[in-house]
Order: sequence, then structure tokens, then C-alpha cells
Amino acid sequence: MLDSTRTAAFVLCAAAGMAAAAGCGVVDTGVRVSGAAPTPATPAPQSGDATTTRTLDAVEVLRDDPGVSDAVKDAIARPCTEGYGAGWYPVYVRYHELPRAGVPVALVNVQGCDGEAACPARLAGYVFRLWEDRAERVYTTADGASRVAWYDGGPVVEHADWAADSDSQTCPRTVTRTLLEWDGTRLSEAADGGTAR
Repeated sequence: MLDSTRTAAFVLCAAAGMAAAAGCGVVDTGVRVSGAAPTPATPAPQSGDATTTRTLDAVEVLRDDPGVSDAVKDAIARPCTEGYGAGWYPVYVRYHELPRAGVPVALVNVQGCDGEAACPARLAGYVFRLWEDRAERVYTTADGASRVAWYDGGPVVEHADWAADSDSQTCPRTVTRTLLEWDGTRLSEAADGGTAR
């Protein structure tokens, strides 16, 4: 039985000016597991601006999805054992409803246990549609330098531009956001591309 004390916390990167002065903050600590058994973790709590009441066990869903890479499954085979993420699965979840469609979704990002800052490349990012009895993956980004996010009222994929910020030793401050468009069954990147910020 899952421990009801398991929690998740989210800490965002500092603003660009803050990042330049002090680097990014410690990464959000993901899905925490109490006790010794590396069992699937409880869902992360909804973000403050979420509108859906449906949730998912992100670790279990990722493990069971044949479309999720072995690298990601290896990363969540057990909680992190040391460092900033000790005792936590490196899985970060936010819940939303797609604008106009009203479809409940979970944005799930997976990061390794090694990094210490909030901004290094993620292993992969996913969007899952939340049905009453299941979760369906409707978008994947797995290039090692991107994540899924919610920006300006809708889902986006954020690509970190490390080349543009080669002088930064912690977090690239240049991010290209590309809108994800819903076609009724899947999300895909908008044809007109994204905007750098």
C-alpha cells in the first residue's frame, strides 16, 4: 500500500537576471518515496493553476508504456539514492486542461538523478491524456535538451539553447518555446515554430 506521506515539491529556476548572478535553484524534488521499498510513487499534487481533478501514478504509467524508452525506464527503476534527489523518483508532474478542448492532461518530465540545478537537459517529456480509467500518451519529446511545460495558457515544448549561452555554467537562459496544437487525438508542434525567450 502506498505511503500517504509521500509528497512532491516544485522549485522553478530563477529569472534570467537572478540566474546570471546566482545560477538556478535546486531542482524540484520529484516524487518522494518513504521507506525502503522502491514501489511506484503517488501522483504529484496538482499545480495551483490546474483545473482537472484526474491524476495518474506517473512512475507506474511510464514503466508500463511500451513507447517509453529503456533509458527513461532505467532512470525510474528505483528512487534516487544520493544527492539532491535522494529518496525521490526524478519525475515531475503538472496537471492542466487543454484550452478550448477541455481535455484533462498531465505534463510529465523525467530527469536523471545526477544533476543539481533545475535547468539541465531532461531525459524526456510527455503529455498524457487523462481518461477516467487510463492515461494515454499524446506527445513525447526525448532529445535530451527539452521538456514539456505550460506557458501563456497552453502546452508548449521548451528547447534549451546551450550554444547561445555557452558562457553559462548552470542554466541556459535562451529557451525556444513551441506551441503544441491539439488535433482531437494527439498533440504536435505548431508549424510556425516557437519564439525564443
